[in-house]
Amino acid sequence: MKKFKKSSRFAGVISIAAIILFFASCDKKDDPKPDPEGENDPIVLGCDYFKQDRVLKDDPEAPVDYIITCEAHATGKLTVEPGVVIAFEPDASLTIEKDASLTMNGTADQPILLTGVTSEKGLWRGMLIESNKASNNMKYVTIEYAGSKNTSHRGDMSPAGLQVSMAGDVSIDHCTFQHCKDNGLYWNSSNYISITNSVFTKNDVPMKTVGANQIKLYNNTNTYTGNVNDYVNMQYPGISYDQKKITWHKIDVPYYLTTRGYNRFDVDHAQLVIEPGVDVIMATAEAHMRIRGDASITAVGTNEDPIIFRGKEDVKAAWGYIIIQSGSSLNEIGHAKIKNAGNKMSNIQAATQIHYDSYLNLHDVDFTNNAGYAVGMLYTAAMPLPVLVYENISTDNGKKFSKGTNGNELSDPNDPNS
Repeated sequence: MKKFKKSSRFAGVISIAAIILFFASCDKKDDPKPDPEGENDPIVLGCDYFKQDRVLKDDPEAPVDYIITCEAHATGKLTVEPGVVIAFEPDASLTIEKDASLTMNGTADQPILLTGVTSEKGLWRGMLIESNKASNNMKYVTIEYAGSKNTSHRGDMSPAGLQVSMAGDVSIDHCTFQHCKDNGLYWNSSNYISITNSVFTKNDVPMKTVGANQIKLYNNTNTYTGNVNDYVNMQYPGISYDQKKITWHKIDVPYYLTTRGYNRFDVDHAQLVIEPGVDVIMATAEAHMRIRGDASITAVGTNEDPIIFRGKEDVKAAWGYIIIQSGSSLNEIGHAKIKNAGNKMSNIQAATQIHYDSYLNLHDVDFTNNAGYAVGMLYTAAMPLPVLVYENISTDNGKKFSKGTNGNELSDPNDPNS
Protein backbone atom coordinates (compact mmCIF):
# COMPACT_ATOMS: atom_id res chain seq x y z
CA MET A 1 0.00 0.00 0.00
CA LYS A 2 1.07 3.58 -0.60
CA LYS A 3 2.57 5.36 2.36
CA PHE A 4 0.39 8.46 1.87
CA LYS A 5 -3.11 8.18 3.33
CA LYS A 6 -5.96 7.98 0.85
CA SER A 7 -8.99 10.24 1.14
CA SER A 8 -11.96 8.62 2.86
CA ARG A 9 -14.33 10.03 0.21
CA PHE A 10 -12.36 8.89 -2.84
CA ALA A 11 -10.06 6.01 -2.11
CA GLY A 12 -7.69 6.91 -4.95
CA VAL A 13 -6.98 10.49 -3.92
CA ILE A 14 -3.64 11.00 -2.22
CA SER A 15 -2.82 13.95 -0.02
CA ILE A 16 -2.32 16.96 -2.32
CA ALA A 17 -0.16 18.72 0.20
CA ALA A 18 2.05 15.67 0.36
CA ILE A 19 2.30 15.55 -3.42
CA ILE A 20 3.42 19.16 -3.57
CA LEU A 21 6.07 18.61 -0.92
CA PHE A 22 7.17 15.46 -2.67
CA PHE A 23 7.58 17.09 -6.08
CA ALA A 24 9.45 19.99 -4.55
CA SER A 25 12.15 17.55 -3.45
CA CYS A 26 11.96 15.16 -6.40
CA ASP A 27 15.00 15.02 -8.70
CA LYS A 28 13.01 13.14 -11.39
CA LYS A 29 15.60 10.41 -11.96
CA ASP A 30 14.62 7.51 -14.17
CA ASP A 31 15.16 4.82 -11.54
CA PRO A 32 13.50 4.96 -8.14
CA LYS A 33 15.96 5.11 -5.25
CA PRO A 34 15.04 5.25 -1.60
CA ASP A 35 15.34 8.68 -0.01
CA PRO A 36 16.46 9.11 3.59
CA GLU A 37 12.86 8.76 4.79
CA GLY A 38 12.34 5.53 2.87
CA GLU A 39 10.22 6.94 0.04
CA ASN A 40 11.09 6.27 -3.60
CA ASP A 41 11.11 8.89 -6.33
CA PRO A 42 8.63 8.67 -9.20
CA ILE A 43 9.78 7.47 -12.60
CA VAL A 44 9.57 10.08 -15.35
CA LEU A 45 8.19 8.57 -18.56
CA GLY A 46 9.35 10.02 -21.87
CA CYS A 47 7.15 10.68 -24.89
CA ASP A 48 8.34 7.53 -26.65
CA TYR A 49 7.90 5.26 -23.64
CA PHE A 50 4.47 3.95 -24.74
CA LYS A 51 5.52 2.99 -28.29
CA GLN A 52 5.64 -0.66 -27.22
CA ASP A 53 3.76 -2.90 -24.80
CA ARG A 54 4.13 -1.61 -21.26
CA VAL A 55 3.12 -2.62 -17.74
CA LEU A 56 3.04 0.10 -15.07
CA LYS A 57 3.59 -1.35 -11.61
CA ASP A 58 2.84 0.00 -8.16
CA ASP A 59 5.76 0.80 -5.91
CA PRO A 60 4.39 0.78 -2.33
CA GLU A 61 7.30 2.98 -1.24
CA ALA A 62 6.58 5.68 -3.87
CA PRO A 63 3.76 8.14 -3.14
CA VAL A 64 3.72 8.81 -6.90
CA ASP A 65 4.83 6.01 -9.20
CA TYR A 66 5.16 7.83 -12.54
CA ILE A 67 5.23 11.33 -14.00
CA ILE A 68 4.17 12.12 -17.56
CA THR A 69 5.49 15.45 -18.83
CA CYS A 70 4.23 15.48 -22.43
CA GLU A 71 1.42 14.39 -24.75
CA ALA A 72 2.16 10.68 -24.60
CA HIS A 73 0.68 8.24 -27.15
CA ALA A 74 0.29 4.54 -26.47
CA THR A 75 0.54 2.38 -29.60
CA GLY A 76 0.89 -1.01 -27.94
CA LYS A 77 -0.74 -2.84 -25.05
CA LEU A 78 -0.80 -0.73 -21.89
CA THR A 79 -1.50 -2.38 -18.54
CA VAL A 80 -1.71 -0.34 -15.35
CA GLU A 81 -1.71 -2.42 -12.18
CA PRO A 82 -3.70 -1.72 -8.98
CA GLY A 83 -2.41 1.07 -6.75
CA VAL A 84 -0.49 2.95 -9.45
CA VAL A 85 -0.43 6.76 -9.20
CA ILE A 86 0.42 8.72 -12.36
CA ALA A 87 0.93 12.48 -12.08
CA PHE A 88 0.76 14.72 -15.16
CA GLU A 89 2.54 18.01 -15.65
CA PRO A 90 0.66 21.02 -17.14
CA ASP A 91 -0.93 20.22 -20.54
CA ALA A 92 0.42 16.66 -20.50
CA SER A 93 -1.88 13.83 -21.59
CA LEU A 94 -2.18 10.15 -22.44
CA THR A 95 -3.76 8.94 -25.70
CA ILE A 96 -4.64 5.31 -26.37
CA GLU A 97 -4.37 5.14 -30.16
CA LYS A 98 -6.62 3.01 -32.35
CA ASP A 99 -4.21 0.05 -32.57
CA ALA A 100 -3.38 0.10 -28.85
CA SER A 101 -5.24 -1.44 -25.93
CA LEU A 102 -5.80 -0.45 -22.32
CA THR A 103 -6.16 -2.49 -19.15
CA MET A 104 -6.39 -0.17 -16.16
CA ASN A 105 -7.93 -2.23 -13.37
CA GLY A 106 -7.57 -1.09 -9.80
CA THR A 107 -9.42 -2.49 -6.81
CA ALA A 108 -11.49 -0.95 -4.02
CA ASP A 109 -8.43 -1.18 -1.75
CA GLN A 110 -5.87 -0.27 -4.41
CA PRO A 111 -7.43 2.16 -6.87
CA ILE A 112 -5.50 3.73 -9.73
CA LEU A 113 -5.06 7.52 -9.74
CA LEU A 114 -4.42 9.84 -12.69
CA THR A 115 -3.87 13.33 -11.31
CA GLY A 116 -2.01 16.58 -11.78
CA VAL A 117 1.32 17.39 -10.18
CA THR A 118 -0.61 20.06 -8.27
CA SER A 119 -4.26 20.21 -7.26
CA GLU A 120 -5.30 22.75 -9.91
CA LYS A 121 -8.52 22.27 -11.85
CA GLY A 122 -7.67 21.82 -15.52
CA LEU A 123 -3.92 21.44 -14.97
CA TRP A 124 -3.34 18.64 -17.50
CA ARG A 125 -5.16 17.76 -20.69
CA GLY A 126 -6.64 14.37 -19.77
CA MET A 127 -6.80 10.94 -21.35
CA LEU A 128 -8.10 10.11 -24.84
CA ILE A 129 -9.24 6.68 -26.05
CA GLU A 130 -9.44 6.06 -29.81
CA SER A 131 -8.95 2.28 -29.60
CA ASN A 132 -11.93 -0.05 -29.99
CA LYS A 133 -10.32 -3.17 -28.55
CA ALA A 134 -12.82 -5.33 -26.65
CA SER A 135 -10.28 -5.70 -23.85
CA ASN A 136 -10.20 -1.97 -23.07
CA ASN A 137 -11.16 -1.71 -19.42
CA MET A 138 -11.05 0.84 -16.59
CA LYS A 139 -12.05 -0.20 -13.09
CA TYR A 140 -11.53 1.66 -9.82
CA VAL A 141 -9.74 4.53 -11.58
CA THR A 142 -9.87 8.20 -10.53
CA ILE A 143 -9.17 10.94 -13.09
CA GLU A 144 -8.86 14.41 -11.60
CA TYR A 145 -7.63 17.97 -12.28
CA ALA A 146 -7.68 17.45 -16.06
CA GLY A 147 -9.29 19.35 -18.95
CA SER A 148 -6.74 22.10 -19.63
CA LYS A 149 -7.08 21.68 -23.40
CA ASN A 150 -8.57 19.35 -25.97
CA THR A 151 -6.47 16.17 -25.86
CA SER A 152 -7.50 15.15 -29.38
CA HIS A 153 -6.71 18.56 -30.94
CA ARG A 154 -9.93 18.18 -32.98
CA GLY A 155 -12.01 21.32 -33.11
CA ASP A 156 -15.33 19.49 -32.66
CA MET A 157 -14.46 18.03 -29.26
CA SER A 158 -14.54 19.47 -25.76
CA PRO A 159 -11.84 19.15 -23.09
CA ALA A 160 -12.48 16.51 -20.43
CA GLY A 161 -10.82 14.23 -17.93
CA LEU A 162 -11.50 11.40 -20.38
CA GLN A 163 -12.37 11.77 -24.06
CA VAL A 164 -13.63 8.80 -26.09
CA SER A 165 -13.76 9.47 -29.83
CA MET A 166 -13.52 7.99 -33.33
CA ALA A 167 -14.39 4.30 -32.75
CA GLY A 168 -13.14 4.37 -29.17
CA ASP A 169 -14.56 1.75 -26.84
CA VAL A 170 -13.99 1.03 -23.18
CA SER A 171 -15.76 -0.51 -20.20
CA ILE A 172 -15.78 1.86 -17.20
CA ASP A 173 -16.79 0.62 -13.76
CA HIS A 174 -16.42 2.10 -10.27
CA CYS A 175 -14.45 5.05 -11.62
CA THR A 176 -14.40 8.67 -10.42
CA PHE A 177 -14.10 11.82 -12.52
CA GLN A 178 -13.55 14.92 -10.40
CA HIS A 179 -12.15 18.46 -10.38
CA CYS A 180 -12.03 18.50 -14.19
CA LYS A 181 -12.37 21.66 -16.25
CA ASP A 182 -15.16 21.64 -18.85
CA ASN A 183 -16.27 17.98 -18.59
CA GLY A 184 -15.54 14.94 -16.49
CA LEU A 185 -16.11 12.68 -19.50
CA TYR A 186 -16.71 13.50 -23.18
CA TRP A 187 -18.03 10.89 -25.63
CA ASN A 188 -18.22 11.20 -29.42
CA SER A 189 -17.64 7.68 -30.68
CA SER A 190 -19.25 5.14 -32.99
CA ASN A 191 -19.21 2.64 -30.11
CA TYR A 192 -21.47 2.85 -27.07
CA ILE A 193 -19.17 2.53 -24.10
CA SER A 194 -20.31 0.97 -20.84
CA ILE A 195 -20.27 3.26 -17.78
CA THR A 196 -21.47 1.77 -14.48
CA ASN A 197 -21.20 2.50 -10.75
CA SER A 198 -19.15 5.63 -11.38
CA VAL A 199 -19.04 9.11 -9.81
CA PHE A 200 -18.89 12.45 -11.63
CA THR A 201 -18.43 15.36 -9.22
CA LYS A 202 -16.72 18.74 -8.79
CA ASN A 203 -16.35 19.12 -12.59
CA ASP A 204 -17.70 22.03 -14.65
CA VAL A 205 -20.10 19.56 -16.31
CA PRO A 206 -20.16 15.90 -15.28
CA MET A 207 -20.54 14.40 -18.75
CA LYS A 208 -21.11 15.52 -22.34
CA THR A 209 -22.14 13.18 -25.16
CA VAL A 210 -22.57 13.79 -28.89
CA GLY A 211 -24.40 11.89 -31.60
CA ALA A 212 -27.19 9.45 -32.32
CA ASN A 213 -28.64 7.19 -29.61
CA GLN A 214 -26.43 8.74 -26.96
CA ILE A 215 -29.09 8.15 -24.30
CA LYS A 216 -27.80 4.55 -24.25
CA LEU A 217 -24.76 5.76 -22.30
CA TYR A 218 -26.76 6.96 -19.29
CA ASN A 219 -28.04 4.73 -16.52
CA ASN A 220 -29.04 5.05 -12.90
CA THR A 221 -26.02 3.22 -11.48
CA ASN A 222 -23.89 6.38 -11.80
CA THR A 223 -24.06 9.67 -9.86
CA TYR A 224 -23.67 13.09 -11.48
CA THR A 225 -24.20 15.59 -8.67
CA GLY A 226 -21.96 18.19 -6.99
CA ASN A 227 -20.67 19.84 -10.19
CA VAL A 228 -20.62 23.51 -11.22
CA ASN A 229 -23.46 22.65 -13.61
CA ASP A 230 -25.51 19.76 -12.32
CA TYR A 231 -26.78 18.37 -15.61
CA VAL A 232 -25.49 16.04 -18.30
CA ASN A 233 -25.15 17.66 -21.71
CA MET A 234 -26.63 15.71 -24.62
CA GLN A 235 -25.31 17.60 -27.62
CA TYR A 236 -26.98 17.17 -31.02
CA PRO A 237 -29.15 14.28 -29.85
CA GLY A 238 -31.13 12.08 -32.20
CA ILE A 239 -32.53 8.56 -32.07
CA SER A 240 -32.65 5.96 -34.82
CA TYR A 241 -32.69 2.42 -33.55
CA ASP A 242 -33.97 -0.13 -36.08
CA GLN A 243 -37.49 -0.04 -34.64
CA LYS A 244 -36.25 -1.45 -31.32
CA LYS A 245 -37.03 -0.24 -27.82
CA ILE A 246 -34.62 2.33 -26.41
CA THR A 247 -34.96 3.59 -22.84
CA TRP A 248 -34.27 7.08 -21.57
CA HIS A 249 -33.29 6.44 -17.96
CA LYS A 250 -33.91 8.60 -14.94
CA ILE A 251 -30.65 9.85 -13.40
CA ASP A 252 -29.98 12.15 -10.45
CA VAL A 253 -29.61 15.35 -12.53
CA PRO A 254 -31.46 16.82 -15.55
CA TYR A 255 -30.57 16.19 -19.19
CA TYR A 256 -29.53 19.40 -20.96
CA LEU A 257 -30.20 19.16 -24.71
CA THR A 258 -28.42 21.31 -27.28
CA THR A 259 -29.47 20.98 -30.91
CA ARG A 260 -28.02 22.19 -34.22
CA GLY A 261 -29.05 22.74 -37.82
CA TYR A 262 -32.82 23.02 -37.78
CA ASN A 263 -32.84 22.65 -33.97
CA ARG A 264 -34.54 19.26 -34.21
CA PHE A 265 -34.33 16.35 -31.83
CA ASP A 266 -35.70 13.61 -34.09
CA VAL A 267 -36.83 10.15 -33.04
CA ASP A 268 -36.89 7.77 -36.03
CA HIS A 269 -37.32 3.98 -36.32
CA ALA A 270 -37.41 3.47 -32.55
CA GLN A 271 -39.72 2.79 -29.63
CA LEU A 272 -38.63 5.48 -27.21
CA VAL A 273 -39.57 4.83 -23.57
CA ILE A 274 -38.93 7.64 -21.08
CA GLU A 275 -38.77 6.57 -17.44
CA PRO A 276 -40.62 8.37 -14.63
CA GLY A 277 -38.61 11.25 -13.20
CA VAL A 278 -36.62 12.11 -16.35
CA ASP A 279 -36.05 15.89 -16.38
CA VAL A 280 -35.32 17.41 -19.82
CA ILE A 281 -34.01 20.95 -20.30
CA MET A 282 -34.18 22.34 -23.83
CA ALA A 283 -31.23 24.73 -24.15
CA THR A 284 -32.48 27.09 -26.88
CA ALA A 285 -35.73 28.73 -27.90
CA GLU A 286 -35.78 27.00 -31.30
CA ALA A 287 -35.22 23.46 -29.98
CA HIS A 288 -38.06 21.01 -30.63
CA MET A 289 -38.64 17.26 -30.55
CA ARG A 290 -40.18 15.24 -33.41
CA ILE A 291 -41.55 11.69 -33.19
CA ARG A 292 -41.65 10.61 -36.82
CA GLY A 293 -42.91 7.90 -39.14
CA ASP A 294 -42.61 4.43 -37.63
CA ALA A 295 -41.24 5.74 -34.33
CA SER A 296 -43.15 6.07 -31.06
CA ILE A 297 -42.86 7.76 -27.68
CA THR A 298 -44.05 6.34 -24.37
CA ALA A 299 -43.36 8.95 -21.69
CA VAL A 300 -45.37 8.02 -18.62
CA GLY A 301 -44.34 9.24 -15.19
CA THR A 302 -46.14 8.95 -11.88
CA ASN A 303 -47.82 11.42 -9.55
CA GLU A 304 -44.76 11.30 -7.30
CA ASP A 305 -42.19 11.24 -10.11
CA PRO A 306 -43.48 13.09 -13.20
CA ILE A 307 -41.55 13.46 -16.44
CA ILE A 308 -40.55 17.09 -17.05
CA PHE A 309 -39.91 18.97 -20.27
CA ARG A 310 -38.80 22.57 -19.67
CA GLY A 311 -36.71 25.44 -20.91
CA LYS A 312 -33.35 26.68 -19.76
CA GLU A 313 -35.09 29.72 -18.30
CA ASP A 314 -38.44 29.61 -16.53
CA VAL A 315 -40.12 31.93 -19.07
CA LYS A 316 -42.69 31.47 -21.82
CA ALA A 317 -41.43 30.29 -25.21
CA ALA A 318 -38.00 29.30 -23.87
CA TRP A 319 -38.10 26.32 -26.25
CA GLY A 320 -40.25 25.01 -29.09
CA TYR A 321 -42.58 22.02 -28.83
CA ILE A 322 -43.06 18.27 -29.09
CA ILE A 323 -44.64 17.18 -32.38
CA ILE A 324 -46.13 13.74 -33.00
CA GLN A 325 -45.81 12.71 -36.65
CA SER A 326 -46.51 9.05 -35.98
CA GLY A 327 -49.68 6.98 -35.91
CA SER A 328 -48.32 4.41 -33.44
CA SER A 329 -50.71 3.27 -30.73
CA LEU A 330 -47.72 3.37 -28.36
CA ASN A 331 -47.64 7.18 -28.42
CA GLU A 332 -48.47 8.24 -24.86
CA ILE A 333 -47.51 11.15 -22.63
CA GLY A 334 -48.83 10.92 -19.09
CA HIS A 335 -48.12 12.19 -15.60
CA ALA A 336 -45.86 14.85 -17.04
CA LYS A 337 -45.13 18.57 -16.74
CA ILE A 338 -44.55 20.57 -19.91
CA LYS A 339 -43.27 24.06 -19.19
CA ASN A 340 -41.86 27.12 -21.01
CA ALA A 341 -42.73 25.84 -24.50
CA GLY A 342 -44.37 27.49 -27.52
CA ASN A 343 -41.54 29.44 -29.11
CA LYS A 344 -42.95 31.24 -32.15
CA MET A 345 -41.45 29.76 -35.29
CA SER A 346 -43.61 30.28 -38.39
CA ASN A 347 -46.52 31.07 -36.07
CA ILE A 348 -46.02 27.89 -34.06
CA GLN A 349 -47.22 28.36 -30.50
CA ALA A 350 -48.53 25.02 -29.26
CA ALA A 351 -46.51 23.12 -26.67
CA THR A 352 -47.50 19.75 -28.17
CA GLN A 353 -48.67 19.16 -31.72
CA ILE A 354 -50.32 16.24 -33.48
CA HIS A 355 -49.74 15.93 -37.20
CA TYR A 356 -52.35 14.64 -39.63
CA ASP A 357 -52.70 10.84 -39.61
CA SER A 358 -51.01 10.73 -36.17
CA TYR A 359 -52.07 9.58 -32.69
CA LEU A 360 -51.39 10.57 -29.10
CA ASN A 361 -52.78 9.45 -25.76
CA LEU A 362 -52.30 12.48 -23.50
CA HIS A 363 -53.33 12.30 -19.86
CA ASP A 364 -52.50 13.77 -16.47
CA VAL A 365 -50.31 16.47 -17.99
CA ASP A 366 -49.79 19.92 -16.49
CA PHE A 367 -49.02 22.70 -18.99
CA THR A 368 -47.58 25.78 -17.25
CA ASN A 369 -45.94 29.02 -18.36
CA ASN A 370 -46.25 28.13 -22.05
CA ALA A 371 -46.98 30.48 -24.94
CA GLY A 372 -50.18 29.67 -26.79
CA TYR A 373 -52.10 26.42 -26.52
CA ALA A 374 -51.33 23.10 -24.88
CA VAL A 375 -52.16 21.04 -28.00
CA GLY A 376 -52.29 22.05 -31.63
CA MET A 377 -54.20 19.73 -34.01
CA LEU A 378 -52.57 19.88 -37.45
CA TYR A 379 -55.14 19.25 -40.17
CA THR A 380 -54.26 18.91 -43.84
CA ALA A 381 -56.83 18.78 -46.61
CA ALA A 382 -57.66 15.30 -47.97
CA MET A 383 -55.47 13.67 -45.31
CA PRO A 384 -56.63 11.56 -42.32
CA LEU A 385 -57.33 13.63 -39.21
CA PRO A 386 -55.01 13.59 -36.20
CA VAL A 387 -56.39 11.68 -33.21
CA LEU A 388 -56.03 12.79 -29.58
CA VAL A 389 -57.17 10.67 -26.64
CA TYR A 390 -57.01 12.86 -23.56
CA GLU A 391 -57.88 13.06 -19.89
CA ASN A 392 -56.91 15.33 -16.98
CA ILE A 393 -55.19 18.05 -19.00
CA SER A 394 -54.55 21.26 -17.05
CA THR A 395 -53.25 24.64 -18.21
CA ASP A 396 -52.51 27.85 -16.35
CA ASN A 397 -53.70 30.06 -19.24
CA GLY A 398 -56.94 28.27 -20.10
CA LYS A 399 -55.74 27.47 -23.64
CA LYS A 400 -56.01 23.73 -24.23
CA PHE A 401 -56.72 22.93 -27.90
CA SER A 402 -56.27 24.85 -31.12
CA LYS A 403 -56.83 24.27 -34.82
CA GLY A 404 -53.39 24.31 -36.28
CA THR A 405 -50.65 25.59 -34.05
CA ASN A 406 -52.06 28.94 -33.09
CA GLY A 407 -55.39 29.09 -34.90
CA ASN A 408 -58.98 28.97 -33.72
CA GLU A 409 -59.67 27.43 -30.36
CA LEU A 410 -61.29 24.00 -30.43
CA SER A 411 -63.79 22.69 -27.91
CA ASP A 412 -63.30 19.18 -29.30
CA PRO A 413 -59.75 18.55 -30.53
CA ASN A 414 -60.93 15.71 -32.76
CA ASP A 415 -63.47 17.89 -34.58
CA PRO A 416 -61.94 20.62 -36.77
CA ASN A 417 -65.30 22.40 -36.88
CA SER A 418 -65.94 22.51 -33.13
